[in-house]
Amino acid sequence: MKVAIIATFLGQKTSGAEISSFLLATSFNTSKENDSAFVITTKVTHKMPFRCYSVPSLKRVPNSVLLIGHRIIDTQMEKRIYSIFVKEKPDIVHIQDSSMMIAAIRAARRLRIPTVFTVRDYRFSCNLSIPLEQGIIPFHYSKKTYKKWLYQSFVQGYNKGWISTYTLPWFYTQNNRLLQYFKNIDYYVTVSDFVKNKVIESGIEEDKVKTIKVQKEEWEPISLKQAPKTIQIFTAGGLKKTKGFDYLIRSFRHVVDIYPHAQLRIAGDGSSREALGKLTQQLHLKHNVTFLGNINHDTMKNEYAQSSFVISPSLWPEPLTRIIFESFTMKKTIVATNVGGSAELVINGKTGLTVEARDINGMANAIIKLIKEPNTRNKLASSGHTLITKVSNASAVFQHHRNVYEKLVNIEKR
Repeated sequence: MKVAIIATFLGQKTSGAEISSFLLATSFNTSKENDSAFVITTKVTHKMPFRCYSVPSLKRVPNSVLLIGHRIIDTQMEKRIYSIFVKEKPDIVHIQDSSMMIAAIRAARRLRIPTVFTVRDYRFSCNLSIPLEQGIIPFHYSKKTYKKWLYQSFVQGYNKGWISTYTLPWFYTQNNRLLQYFKNIDYYVTVSDFVKNKVIESGIEEDKVKTIKVQKEEWEPISLKQAPKTIQIFTAGGLKKTKGFDYLIRSFRHVVDIYPHAQLRIAGDGSSREALGKLTQQLHLKHNVTFLGNINHDTMKNEYAQSSFVISPSLWPEPLTRIIFESFTMKKTIVATNVGGSAELVINGKTGLTVEARDINGMANAIIKLIKEPNTRNKLASSGHTLITKVSNASAVFQHHRNVYEKLVNIEKR
């Protein structure tokens, strides 16, 4: 079986879609069965261990524009994707994110190739994050409501709400196109049962949706020759309001009052970076909080290894954040907010600790508990590692995907 994997930013980012695409392509190309996979992305930045195609006409298009999409961009993508499909003749097309979704679906339809889409966020309901920050996963909304959300987005990101007046036709049109094409996919893979239920709630038939947990990293826990002298806590993600890092930093102020040498290390970058830096200064935490910026895969692994435990402070309904998979793989326990699909893996008191989003005292108390109780920390970490090894190992994830592909290919042959 030959699989075409569509991943917009493969090799350019280290977020869920890119890591999962890389691991899935690697699994299919090292399979003992007669399987193979190739990847189509927008820009190839370095050599991959499998065939990887780019869209040369988009080389100079900023990623921020590719993320939103446009009819012209979709047309350029479709031409390139179609020519690759004609050459490679894949049996299945697996789309990993929404930015190349429209073009990939159109090209696949022309050649009658079945399509699979992995749902790992909520852009199937809206391409703006503002409603999610307000605790809403919207399925029905007016253009007026969308306009308000877009205005709030530009105020939050650039402090220039007026830009929304000029970008509304572009954003709103592309949003509606995404919603339309999303309903024309043959099969949906979701990263958690929470997301699966939301996809069904949006109107997709239940028998066309299956949850497959993402594949864990091929990392092994590292036994340090010498443990860090201070408590070191790690977290990672896009530095934006939905991720809750401001609440975490406020919580950490209470932790440092008791453990003055405790360290919080934050990997990632984003629109809230400056505000978070100012908050750190205001709370007199500049010697306790370190902003690492965007870090590569190997550095990320080392940060997990050096940490005492990990935090996931998200406010929005995370589908199932990859930081949980990574921390459990490295045998580190986690304190996570009880949002979205997180509780499917972070089972309070068994594999980690959960707190309510925005609960500053609750987060502080959970962190203090894990600092005070190393035995509890180790027990939770061991249970988390056992769970992730069972549900997210390469063999299981590969076989789950292959079963979906076979089902669709057999239907197409009838």
